[in-house]
Amino acid sequence: MVRPHLEYAVPVWAAVGEKEYGRMEQVQYQCLRSIVGAKACSSSAAIEVICGVMPIKIRIRELCSREYLRIKSKDNNHILRTLLECTTRSGLRFCPLAFIDMISSWVIRWIVANWRLMRVQLYTLTVK
Repeated sequence: MVRPHLEYAVPVWAAVGEKEYGRMEQVQYQCLRSIVGAKACSSSAAIEVICGVMPIKIRIRELCSREYLRIKSKDNNHILRTLLECTTRSGLRFCPLAFIDMISSWVIRWIVANWRLMRVQLYTLTVK
């Protein structure tokens, strides 16, 4: 019930500091632990796996990447597309669209790197 409200405007607030991420992860861990009935010494990663819940940082990256793809799929003269192309991060001021662009480029680089690795593994399997 809380998660949809928390994730509603994630591209806007996604660049919060590590302290805030830690707080959100702690709250998620406490809620999941009470739902599952796990003991206090249980691993948070194990509880997330049991409940089928992604860690907060990974979920935020996924949502920002989806938002980036949604904006990139719009017409070139759409206002969001124009903002994405012309905004940058200046100094310590944060621009949500620049963050979305940064996260999505990280995801794209990861996909390309793994795709090359998978092609090499597939090639070695077919050669043998």
